[in-house]
Order: sequence, then C-alpha cells, then structure tokens
Amino acid sequence: MDLEEEEKNRLLEKYLPPENCTQVKAPTLNLEVKAAISSSVQKRDERLSALRRQIGASLSCIGSALTLILKEEGGGNRTYIQLLNDASKLLTDLHRTETIARRELVALNLKSDVKQILSEATVVDGL
Repeated sequence: MDLEEEEKNRLLEKYLPPENCTQVKAPTLNLEVKAAISSSVQKRDERLSALRRQIGASLSCIGSALTLILKEEGGGNRTYIQLLNDASKLLTDLHRTETIARRELVALNLKSDVKQILSEATVVDGL
C-alpha cells in the first residue's frame, strides 16, 4: 500500500514522539558532518532520517494505544497488550539498526579524522 504524502505527513504530525522519548526522534546531521559530505550523501541521509521519523511515529502511536488499553477497567486485554508490546520491541530494534546504518553510511564518506570523532560519539540528538 502506498500512503499518500499528505496522509503520511498528517500521521507524522499526529503521532510525535513524547517528550520523555527523545531517542525516538530522528537525529539531525551535525553541521560539521553535513559540511563534510556531498549533496548526494546528504539526500540519502535525509531519506534514512525520514524512515526513522516514520518508525518513531509508529512507536508513538503504539504507545498511545497501550496507554489507552492500560487505562481500561481491569487493566485492559493482556493479549492486545502483549501484541502491541512485541510490535514495539521489533520497531525499536529496527529504529536502532537504522541509526547505526545511517551513521556508518555517513562515516564512509568522511575523512579519517572526522570519521574517528563520529565513531566515538554517542547517539543522542545529532548524528
């Protein structure tokens, strides 16, 4: 199924990551790194960043569903909770894998001194 751009943007805005889950947001490229890579590498990175943003929105949506289920009288249906929790685990793992892949793809296009600094950096809010 191909999601129309307008609908995708609406959903991405509707399911922003909660403030206590900043690692779900796709980090932006560090300005120094951005200046050190070609425009084609920047475009590829933007596509990967958009993918991470969509995974993050999916996780936020699932988290909202879990919250609603848990607020139900009796704590909600445990089967639904388990299914949504499992989906969250899989998406979280994919999100982290994409973060590592994105970093490695950018690093391939950097000089060795900048690459060393990037490889030692912790993934927080900037890549």
